[in-house]
Amino acid sequence: MRALARRFVQPALLGAFLLLAAVRLAWLYRNTGGVPGWDYRIYAEAVGRAAGGNDPYRLGEIGTGFINHPGLLLLVYPFQRLGAAGFWLWMAGSLIAWPLTLTIAAREFPAGRLPVLLLPLTAAVESLFMGQASIAAGLCLAGAFIALRRERDDLAGLLIGFGVLFKLSLAIFGLYFLLKKRFRAVAVLGLVIAFFSAVSELLLLSGINGIFFETMIGLYADFRPGTNNASLAGFPYFPVIALILLAGLCAAVVREPGRVTGWRAYGGLAAWTLLSSPLTWHHHFVLLAVPLVGSLAADPGGTGGSHGPGSPPGPGDPAGRSYGVALAVLIQVDLLGQLVGLSFHTGIAAAIGVLILAVAPLTHKPNAVILSNDVR
Repeated sequence: MRALARRFVQPALLGAFLLLAAVRLAWLYRNTGGVPGWDYRIYAEAVGRAAGGNDPYRLGEIGTGFINHPGLLLLVYPFQRLGAAGFWLWMAGSLIAWPLTLTIAAREFPAGRLPVLLLPLTAAVESLFMGQASIAAGLCLAGAFIALRRERDDLAGLLIGFGVLFKLSLAIFGLYFLLKKRFRAVAVLGLVIAFFSAVSELLLLSGINGIFFETMIGLYADFRPGTNNASLAGFPYFPVIALILLAGLCAAVVREPGRVTGWRAYGGLAAWTLLSSPLTWHHHFVLLAVPLVGSLAADPGGTGGSHGPGSPPGPGDPAGRSYGVALAVLIQVDLLGQLVGLSFHTGIAAAIGVLILAVAPLTHKPNAVILSNDVR
């Protein structure tokens, strides 16, 4: 059966994913008039408005207005000043960031080539074509994961700090650092955010951080579910559900032995950022690179060691790998829904699947085996 899967199933899945990526690229080309870098142009325009003393945020223009942390404007500023050359440098940086993210995630797990091939190609294609900052956020998330497993808390805090500039909801990893007692990472994360917030006030626009938080509150108040927005943040009782899920994730983090950083709890928090955000476009699923690779890798316990009796199927066995493949497929089905004008919310279903993988070990006793962070 395994030989059959390698011979037929894996190539078929890869072919289907590549076809969907091509279809998505054609769809984006048609709907943007063939002009790449739509989101980068939004960032660059916001830089120009802020530098001129004007409000860079446009709450009423969801999808076409700037909604990121003001620190991102400082990062985009040098590119904006370079004009067309800066635009192509930004796009080239994105093109490098995605393969680097895959390399980082795949190297951490002895999983062979399959996980890299099954990652959300369509989400990556969308992010790359649009010049979206989510590619950089995914790179920061994967890099911080490796840094934690190498006991480089300062680097992990630095990377998540930059990640927050690209995707605010990544700030939840500050709680992860606290629960793992990685206080140096917490301090560096806080310093990065404080630095960019202060410099934004001084160099761009007085009161810009207040405007930013008002915009974030407004996004939740003006939540718009739809074909392109896969978020569930505006659904009834969702704040309560999100807090319950977060509590389960916190328990999963604490359940991990000592300072061990496993992909289950870490990836579960990455999935939670998609659930809790008021805007979850298809390209945001690049943030699930680590849990997708982990679920497909030969790392049964999710932390670099073996799992105990009663635990869910290990990612190192066929059942566990099937779960990982299912998550990747669900993300692609989310895209199909958009193409036909329907919202299946299967991408969010995939995120919930990651949460299940993260919390499931709570149902059995942890191993007495001391697990190492370094699984190289």
